[in-house]
Formats: sequence, C-alpha cells, structure tokens
Amino acid sequence: MQGVPEGTDIKAIENSLRSLQHVIGTHHTHIWSMDGMHHVLTTHVVVDKDATKDDIIRIKGHINTLMNSHGMDHSTVEIEYADEECRITGGPCNDS
Repeated sequence: MQGVPEGTDIKAIENSLRSLQHVIGTHHTHIWSMDGMHHVLTTHVVVDKDATKDDIIRIKGHINTLMNSHGMDHSTVEIEYADEECRITGGPCNDS
C-alpha cells in the first residue's frame, strides 16, 4: 500500500519547493500513502549560503502551506546548505 498516491506529481512538488526564495535545490524526495488516504512526504531542501534563521523559518512555513495544498498529511524536511555534506549520500548537498 505504501506507494506514491495516484495523481501525485513529485516533480511539480519539487518545482514548487525550488521556487521558494533562498531554495536552490531538493533531493531525496519521497512521497507515499500510508493507507490510501494519508500521504507523507520526506525531502531534503538545499538553501543558499545567505539564508538566515528567519529565512529558514519562513521557508518552513511556505513548505507547510505547499504540502497542505498538495494533500500531504505529514512532511519531514531536512534543511541543508549547499556547502555541507548530505547525511544520506555523504557527498555535497548541491547535487540537486
């Protein structure tokens, strides 16, 4: 049952995330449905080096609004700077 919900466009969601100010990329985006009704998203969002704490808080708010508009019941977002190491790959986070 834990597959991508029908009608969900992962690329469109990633593009929405990338359109946010200070967001320069996304990777490791996964979307699935727990039971056919409750959808979950996880992703890494890469921000530019000038993103401040206030910018990050604003980005998180925009992501929450975007996820609600895409029918996500839960999301987990890892915020990374381009010059840091990705926890998953061990490589640079700028490979969006």
